[in-house]
Amino acid sequence: MGDTAGIDDALRRLGSLMYERAPAIADEFVADALLVGSEPGEIARGRVAIAALFAGIHARPYRVTWQWDSIDANIDGAIGWFFAEGSVVIEDAGQQRRLPYRLAGVLEELEGQWRWRLFHGSEPRV
Repeated sequence: MGDTAGIDDALRRLGSLMYERAPAIADEFVADALLVGSEPGEIARGRVAIAALFAGIHARPYRVTWQWDSIDANIDGAIGWFFAEGSVVIEDAGQQRRLPYRLAGVLEELEGQWRWRLFHGSEPRV
């Protein structure tokens, strides 16, 4: 198993792009990726559909990012997978709310950068 720092970087990069409301967030995904978010209806396959899903989230009046308490990651060749636990951080009108969040994913290293193949988020009940 390889060095998992690239997976940690991919998680941080996705969180930054999400908070910045950057349209380039969809470029973090491979062309035929699957994204399953934590909210009803948040399912998108392919970069175009993923871009549209993120555009809808970014149009909301609040900003979203994630903060991870633990990341359990493994790599085998150019494929990596992980399970992360932490919080989704919602910033609205200067106030922050944190809710428990879990994320499982599969990434593929392409041209030196880890790209998302599967994103599956959930908000566990507390």
